[in-house]
Amino acid sequence: MAYNVLVVDSDQAFATILKEGLETNGNYRVTLTQSGSDALESVVERPFDLVIVDMGLQGVKPVTLIKAIREAKPAMRLMLIPLFGQQIPAELKELKIQGFLPKPFFVGDLPRFVGEALNIETITSPAPPAPELKVAAPARRDAQTAAPVKESPAAPAVVIAPSPPVTGQPKVEKAPPLPATPSPEAPAFSPAVVARLQAKEQQIAQLLKSLNREVRAESIMVTLGTQLIAFAGLLSREQAANLAKLVAESTDAAAQMATFLGEPSARFEQSMHEGAEYRMYSLSVGEGLVLSLALSSDTPLGTLRYRARQTVEELLELLP
Repeated sequence: MAYNVLVVDSDQAFATILKEGLETNGNYRVTLTQSGSDALESVVERPFDLVIVDMGLQGVKPVTLIKAIREAKPAMRLMLIPLFGQQIPAELKELKIQGFLPKPFFVGDLPRFVGEALNIETITSPAPPAPELKVAAPARRDAQTAAPVKESPAAPAVVIAPSPPVTGQPKVEKAPPLPATPSPEAPAFSPAVVARLQAKEQQIAQLLKSLNREVRAESIMVTLGTQLIAFAGLLSREQAANLAKLVAESTDAAAQMATFLGEPSARFEQSMHEGAEYRMYSLSVGEGLVLSLALSSDTPLGTLRYRARQTVEELLELLP
């Protein structure tokens, strides 16, 4: 049985994320609407099992819409998406709300949240196992039993050699160095590709400006290693160039961590640094090529990831 869900959200990109995240599960059919009047009309005319209302809805007060839905369909199950850091309005506490979808959230958790609001058990995909550390730790022999004992994985940086036949302290050797990772100064793009990127700086900057109209970032940059290719936002070119160098250092450190953990691509595709007011989000396009955004922390994380990926796809179309 597929449950019918109505999502009321004026942010089309974010609503699309909800729709795709739920319909992939196979248990839901999702209808999207961006206005309160269309939502109320849909609720009256069609049989929905659940209505999800974003508290950031524009054009009508979400509280007014929720009360109207409750009046039209008293038994309708309702789920709210509060704004980042927002408390539920006191006037809604008297209404029976079946669920809340806090921001930020992981798309993989959507079926579970919605299933709880519908009071059903939703089968979700199991979480992938944690990657095994690919750091060799040779066995040692216990002095009394002489049985092989594996070294504890909690301390892979120290290798304890087999106990010698005479009394003495065990020999401690340094672990082998981490595999080398590409330096941000030498990205794996040919000089010809670099030249073409630089020649298309204005087109890339337009992509970033289009993205910035939605996310309103302090800075959006496309960088290649330490080099600033294009940028948009409030920062000057000099400030953006300085930030680009910090992004390169962070990307290089993340690549070393990915290699240490055995990540197959030897890099993390996304990274996030979040503070009380701002977050720094980066999306790797290729070895050394990165899209980065510095913006306020109230931007929905799902929307940010969705639009960043769209921009990356448009950016790749500019490359040969």
